Order: sequence, then structure tokens, then C-alpha cells
Amino acid sequence: MTELTLRQQEKRRVKQLAELAIEEYYNHPEKKGILLCEGTYDSIDFAVYSLVYPELVVVPCEGCTVVTKMVSKVLWRLKGKTEANVFAIIDRDDLTKKRIRALEKQGIFCTRLPFIENIICCPEVLKILCNVYGKNYIAVRNRISSGLLERLQHRIKQYLPINLDCSEWERSASVTIVYRDSNGNVKKEKTVTRDNVFYVFRSKETASQAACALGLTDRDKYYEAVKEQIKGAYGGALILAMKKYLPVLSLE
Repeated sequence: MTELTLRQQEKRRVKQLAELAIEEYYNHPEKKGILLCEGTYDSIDFAVYSLVYPELVVVPCEGCTVVTKMVSKVLWRLKGKTEANVFAIIDRDDLTKKRIRALEKQGIFCTRLPFIENIICCPEVLKILCNVYGKNYIAVRNRISSGLLERLQHRIKQYLPINLDCSEWERSASVTIVYRDSNGNVKKEKTVTRDNVFYVFRSKETASQAACALGLTDRDKYYEAVKEQIKGAYGGALILAMKKYLPVLSLE
């Protein structure tokens, strides 16, 4: 398949999703705008954003690339027809602050943590879920943080292009990365510990570790558990905990 054909297919898909977003908006006249996000209608992204932003029609658009292209397409098709707000949310991933500011000018906002998994597995959410499942929060948190730190250390050691002989590697309590300029001045320094690993580790393994600690079989079961609980008695508390790490969208 040629690059041109792939590009044509992507353009066609973006057009189809833009038309779907507009149709969904017109089918919900009580809504004040459209929110484009990653994932599908079965994804955790859609489940969370639909409740965090109830005044918007949430339309999942698969991947980040498609989402970022969709905003201008939807706005163009709505031009002159309505004053609807059009926003998009993508995972922050490894985006720089400069890039995030540039995207916000286009109506594209980022989660405040790397992935949606970091948000649904943050300590504030875990504390509530431990109450639901009758688990000891401290024990669950310690198990997850230790597992995540071990995975982070393993990944660094695996991909580090130099030899690093450290027999007690997996038992260390933190990982520190230091970047110095040519004069030896520290320009960037980041320390990951068991306390902040929930918030900074860019990996969907966060949900896998949380599932294991709560006695669920796998990551998908954790997603389903969160979806179920946000619609139940603990939904308000869970949404409030997650909103701390999601952008505020102005509907004015």
C-alpha cells in the first residue's frame, strides 16, 4: 500500500469521524459543545470524560494523531452553523510544556499526568477502590509502587546503551536521572520514588499493577471495575479525584 493511499485513507477516516461528531452534537441539543478524545466508545477514556465533562458531547477518535487533526475539521464544518465549543483531550505522554501551550491555542488540551492510566490509578482513586473492595490501602499502594519502580528500573537497564553492573538494582528505592551540559552544570534532574511513580511513569503497566494488587485478573478487568464504580455510589468521589489531573475547559 502506497504512502498516498494511506494518507487518503486517513483523510477519509478523519472526515467520517468529523461528520459523526457533528451528528452526535446535533442529536444532543442540550449539550454546549463537542469534546474529542482518544480511544473508542468502549474505552476508559470515553467513560471518564463523559462524566467529567457532562455538558459536552464526547466523541472518541481512536489515536492521538487523528484527534489533533479533528479539531480544525469539525470547526470548519460547523462554521456559520453554530457557536458550539470544540475541544480535544489527548494524553500528555512526553510532550514538552512549550508544545502543550501551542496545542491549547488550537483547543487541544492534555491530561496533567502522562496517560489516562496514571489518572485512574492515582493514589486518590486507589484509596476509594480499596474501600470498595475491602483492601488495605497502604498495602495495595506499596505493592503497586514497588512493582512500578521495579518495572521502570528494569526498562532503564534493558535499554541503557552502556554496561551498568548493579546486582541489587531491583531493590533500590528510587531512580535519579541527571542531565548536565558541556560545562558540567545540571540542566535537568528527575528522581522517581515509590511516592511519585504513580504520577510520572509513562506506562499502561500502571493499570496492570493496580489490577493485580486489587485481586483483579488483568488490566482490562481494572478498566471495567473503574467504569462500573464511577457510575455507582462512589462515582462522585472518583470523578472528583480524577478531575484534579484533567484540564479545565471553559464553556464561556
